[in-house]
Amino acid sequence: MLRSVRTKIIAAFVIALAAIVAIVSVAGMVYIRWYEHRLSDQMGVSAAIMCADIAGYIIDDPDLSNPNSKAYQDYRQLLRDVCREKNMDYLSVFKCDVEAKTITYIFCVADDDVNDERVARERGFGTVVEVEMPETMRRAMNGEKVYEADEIDNQFGNMLAWYSQVPGNDQTILASAEYSVTEQRARVFESAVDVLVPLVLGLLVLLMVQMYVLNRRVFKPLQTITERMRSFSADRASEFEPLEIESNDEMGAIADAFENMAADIGSYVNDIERFTAERVQAGVELDVARRIQLGMVPERTMQESTGYELCALSRTARSVGGDFYDAFEIEGDRVGVVVGDVSGKGVAAALFMSMVKIMVHDGLKAGAGPAEALNRINDQLCSSNPEGMFVTALALVLDCATGEVRYANAGHLPPLVVGSAVHQVEVAPGVLLGLFDDAGLEEGTLALGEGEFLVAFTDGVTEAVSAEREFFGSDALVDCIAEGAPYSSASELADAIVRTVDAFAAGCEQFDDLTLVVVHRMPGELRALPVDIASFARVRDDILAKSTDDAAGRKACLACEEAFANIVSYSGATCIWYAVDANDDRLRVTLADDGAPFDPFASSPEARSFENLDAGGMGIGLIRSLSREATYTRDGNRNVLTIVF
Repeated sequence: MLRSVRTKIIAAFVIALAAIVAIVSVAGMVYIRWYEHRLSDQMGVSAAIMCADIAGYIIDDPDLSNPNSKAYQDYRQLLRDVCREKNMDYLSVFKCDVEAKTITYIFCVADDDVNDERVARERGFGTVVEVEMPETMRRAMNGEKVYEADEIDNQFGNMLAWYSQVPGNDQTILASAEYSVTEQRARVFESAVDVLVPLVLGLLVLLMVQMYVLNRRVFKPLQTITERMRSFSADRASEFEPLEIESNDEMGAIADAFENMAADIGSYVNDIERFTAERVQAGVELDVARRIQLGMVPERTMQESTGYELCALSRTARSVGGDFYDAFEIEGDRVGVVVGDVSGKGVAAALFMSMVKIMVHDGLKAGAGPAEALNRINDQLCSSNPEGMFVTALALVLDCATGEVRYANAGHLPPLVVGSAVHQVEVAPGVLLGLFDDAGLEEGTLALGEGEFLVAFTDGVTEAVSAEREFFGSDALVDCIAEGAPYSSASELADAIVRTVDAFAAGCEQFDDLTLVVVHRMPGELRALPVDIASFARVRDDILAKSTDDAAGRKACLACEEAFANIVSYSGATCIWYAVDANDDRLRVTLADDGAPFDPFASSPEARSFENLDAGGMGIGLIRSLSREATYTRDGNRNVLTIVF
């Protein structure tokens, strides 16, 4: 572990040194290799051209046909001098036979005596050698100036060969200069060492000098400051002695800052202890306020009773918020709903919200209409509101039997009605509660049809902000509801809205409290049940309560329980609804679910032997045998099974 600054700096220098050496080595090797190759190409091409020019002058000498003649030996010696002068290992003059893929040597010389004796034996005048005729050789025979080498392997090793055409009438005579690849690589390595060794030594010297300076100007002062910090304690701050670090750089500044800190640390500790105690107390109070608020405004509420179902949810932007909702039954098969948004956030808004919520609840519960209740609350708030807070509110009363909704709006967002289409309720904007003495709020009505939804919400829905700093907006809310229609339950619609808003604001912190209430007027007398076989107990109780014949009621329970079990086990539904109606001689049970479409009566009853009675499908037969009539329909996204007894 690198625990000290000194170790880290040394490690950084070593890493930097290694990186520089590696980079310079790679760059140097690339450059040196390129330079040596270029130098070799220049020498090789020059040697090949000079050899070709000499051969052009002597190629027609008749004495060349006798390798033992003095003239031939003099020409060889001349070529050896050129070979040494150009630093080549071998020079050759030969005639090419392209069709036979052979070359016939005229001259071949080496730079040293041993190799020259060898080539005189193995590449002497008239020696024929099979070759692959590389592209560079063919280009040279065509009279082209070839500046790159051909790497070849022969009995003399791994060689680089350059070719040049011998001037004259016979274009198949070439001169070549050969140089050892091994020698070229050795030159590259030697050049690299000559460059890198001084560089590494220079860097090491620089490192030692730098470490000496750092040790004197940085490490020792840091060590002194560290030791004094470790021995420092708040109760001995008054006994602190100066560090005596005389420096006008950063170390001196750190020492001065530490001395100033030591002088004030005692008072800082006392302040921190006081602030901590106050913060803890505030946190406890805030947590208590949040628990109280959650008790009054739960994060999610589900209600269902005769004629309606309701789903409400609230999500605060901070620990406690100013949004609120309430939903409660009122005498006479009516349901009261209120949604509000208090100005501000925090504990004060939560307290104000709690007071307003209770006042609206009590007013509607006592039988006052929505407008009457809100006007009365406004008068009370204006008479005693020292903080000048205000609240928007929307109060609704739904008559479950007729579908009539009475409402009053105090500066709140208008609700939506969701049925075959989605439309916004045209409500008067009204005056916020707590601003003016005489609000003069008026009451309006609307008709909520069977199966329709009423959606009330706060601006936390429509004013949700995206990553592009755009608002969600009321039009997007209407569009998202319309895209997901139809809906089978209030919770399904509420969850769809929340999912769309969350997806829109993904990656952004929640800007405002979000509250949403969805009221669903059930079609007919349908009541919602959880998808659980235990839920059939409520259906059974209603059947037995409305049946005038105990034996007939038990038979109806048996048949309906079979149908209910099939829905729970196989439909994939998320909600089940039921209704029980009775008249003088008939009992009608309706079971609906939002599962996959399935008509249990689509096929004709099948006669079976006793051994095959357990093969499946007996429940349908039981329902047929115990009921007077059984029908199936698909209503929107619901399966509806009606059984008459």
